Amino acid sequence: MKDYLVWKACLDWLNHDLDPKIILIAAISGSSPGKPGFKMVVNKRKEFQGTVGGAIMEANFIRGYENLPIAPSVRKLVHNPKAPPDKKSGLNCAGTQHTLFYKLKEEDIPLLENLLALYSKESYGILTIDPNGIKLEECQLSEGKVMELVHSPKFEISSENWRYQEVVGLPHTIYIFGGGHTGIALSRIMKSLHFKVIVIDDRPDLEMHLSNPYADEVIVADFYEYASKLPENPRTYAVACTYSKLNDTKVVKGALRKNIPFLGLMGSKAKISMIWKDLLSFGFSEEELKRVIAPVGLPINDETVEEIAISIAAQIIQTKNSHKIRDSFH
Repeated sequence: MKDYLVWKACLDWLNHDLDPKIILIAAISGSSPGKPGFKMVVNKRKEFQGTVGGAIMEANFIRGYENLPIAPSVRKLVHNPKAPPDKKSGLNCAGTQHTLFYKLKEEDIPLLENLLALYSKESYGILTIDPNGIKLEECQLSEGKVMELVHSPKFEISSENWRYQEVVGLPHTIYIFGGGHTGIALSRIMKSLHFKVIVIDDRPDLEMHLSNPYADEVIVADFYEYASKLPENPRTYAVACTYSKLNDTKVVKGALRKNIPFLGLMGSKAKISMIWKDLLSFGFSEEELKRVIAPVGLPINDETVEEIAISIAAQIIQTKNSHKIRDSFH
């Protein structure tokens, strides 16, 4: 959702004649604080939203707003104090990055409105920036060109031309089944990691669930029914941490055959063993059960719900940034 905030700032500042300029990392080599797709926008008042890695390089972009390119352009910056002055980034981490600059124009307003609408529709698009400008193409997730870009942006450059592309409108979303203490703690952590947070519980009168301040959506629904309708895409993550073995079983039963990269189950080994027995009796195979991460969370000897939430969040990030998702979705 952090990209959403950047694009929203772009639109807001364009509508207020603040001449926003996008700065975006198109590609890196070696050690670099920012990764491909990191972006920020700066306006003429030197306000900014987003990040391209922080530190002196980012500060220089903000302070030097007036000197940022106006025409769409790419610069190769070197993170080495001995680099030529026109290539020096100000950083010392020894890598390089291709940095894209684009000054947004009034005619880009409809594109930005359509881009932001993709997030509310949970639809997908391909954003392209090249020397001719910026364009947006709405696509279906099943299209190969979307899957090619969903894990990482694509940047091509030659002596005569360059092109940058990324998927927009498909936020990393966590579905937390269970609106109790662990669910709220996990909501807070995942919200700070810029995930879209949806929390599901079947208790219509559970005030702590209904008033969860970190959830983008609070849902009251049957656990099985909701889990069986999870969207199948490489940015869907689900965690079962309900108040009973029966409901945890419902979640796993509903979600197990969904093509999603992360399905976690919280609980003791004894409880998980009982759930496995139930699921096998429902016709699931031992091989299918291996898809469930149980008990969910990295082994950090957690003792409190906050520590449990951190261990789960860390495991989700580990999965998100691994090749597992890339290998599972083609």
